[in-house]
Amino acid sequence: KLLPLSYYDMTPSTTIMVIRSGWHAGTVLITADSVNFLNDSLKTIKSTYALPFRIDDADADSILPLKSTNVVGTMFVNKLFGNYWHGGRAFVDSSGVRLDTIIYKTTVPVPENKIWTLVTVGPTRLSCNGYYNGTTVAGDNMINVTLKGTKIYLSPGTKFPTATYTFAQGACTFNDARLLQSRKIILNYSLTQVATPFWTYNCTDTLTFRNRIRDGVNEWQDENPSHYTK
Repeated sequence: KLLPLSYYDMTPSTTIMVIRSGWHAGTVLITADSVNFLNDSLKTIKSTYALPFRIDDADADSILPLKSTNVVGTMFVNKLFGNYWHGGRAFVDSSGVRLDTIIYKTTVPVPENKIWTLVTVGPTRLSCNGYYNGTTVAGDNMINVTLKGTKIYLSPGTKFPTATYTFAQGACTFNDARLLQSRKIILNYSLTQVATPFWTYNCTDTLTFRNRIRDGVNEWQDENPSHYTK
């Protein structure tokens, strides 16, 4: 479907695409109307809408008919989506008594099945495929991660083992770093066994950004030069 005009802004100056000498591509700037675009999130979470482009005129070269048009799909992603190295610790308590401390260190590299993956499921919500010291396949919704301003809220996902544990939210943060490779997320939560022994695992997990796949491109470090300056 054609992207509605109310979902984006394209100023007159951006209708001119500059292809610099020695280059074979150029860009134009399209700014999304975040309110209208995200209010239609059931459709804009995937490429329901697209923008068609046509080069009508060129001042320095001829236009090849088969290269004069393009159709670009649009969708949103949460800024924290991606793959993360994982580590942390869990205090094991029972009836207020500390029984043990379990450390699971961040190790690089680790097998792919140990990577925690955050997947966009809404404008402010992601799903996570891990909890405590375990992971499942990417896309399994073990924990819901919801962003509200600068705060993170957790809740059990659709595949969380409620028959084994009850889940309780703790204080969670993320550093909101400009550089992709500097991003970290701190998750605090507790898991209490629903059957004897009634042990509670008070977990503090650190997620360190590894990479993300966006538009088929493997992004493992930030490529925006302005993000490397204050």
